[in-house]
Amino acid sequence: MSYCVHCGVELADSENSCPLCGTPVIDPSRLTTDTIPTFPKEEDHRPINHRFAVVLISFFLIVPVLVTLTIDLLIEPGLSWSLYVLSGVLYLCTFIVFPVACPKLSPYIYIAVDGLSTALILLAIHAVSGASGWYLPIALPVTLWTFIITELFALVVRNKKMIVIRRGGLLFLLLALLSTAIDLTIKHTITWSIYAVIPLVALGLPLFAVSFSRRACDWMRRNLFL
Repeated sequence: MSYCVHCGVELADSENSCPLCGTPVIDPSRLTTDTIPTFPKEEDHRPINHRFAVVLISFFLIVPVLVTLTIDLLIEPGLSWSLYVLSGVLYLCTFIVFPVACPKLSPYIYIAVDGLSTALILLAIHAVSGASGWYLPIALPVTLWTFIITELFALVVRNKKMIVIRRGGLLFLLLALLSTAIDLTIKHTITWSIYAVIPLVALGLPLFAVSFSRRACDWMRRNLFL
């Protein structure tokens, strides 16, 4: 015995709709496999062919290098401006080809390779341009500081055991440290970085200090949805 879900009228087993209000009768005991909606099948996701992707990307990167090297050799007896294109393409390879070719490496290795390639391309620009006095005292130290801080960034972000508030405070403090290091490298004194350091420290230091108080952390989680 069943009843209409809309008006409550008693329904016969053979009725497909309510005789009073016309509401369709849906009896779960009479549902068949044809009437039960089915979920869509999962799409067949094939794994990426990393070898083919590396070959394809390398082809599109090698073509402009060959063209520019050929033009440079035809115009002048030696290579000059085409070396900038060559070094730029090699630099792109570390950011595009290398991660695709080696997708399972640690992020710290990717950061190290990117830092090394940045130092090398700056060295190539220094050698081709012939300008002196900027690579060793400025470019190389700034690249080194950026590499170190980026590695520390990755270490803090990937540390899942550390609470979010403490991680946020450390990230702000690391940005302040990077700004100060770059300013000291270029100017040998603190100038413009003071405008970045003051707000970064004002945000990072309280967050880092508060992260050691469980009551304060619970309050911030409730009110800031952390």
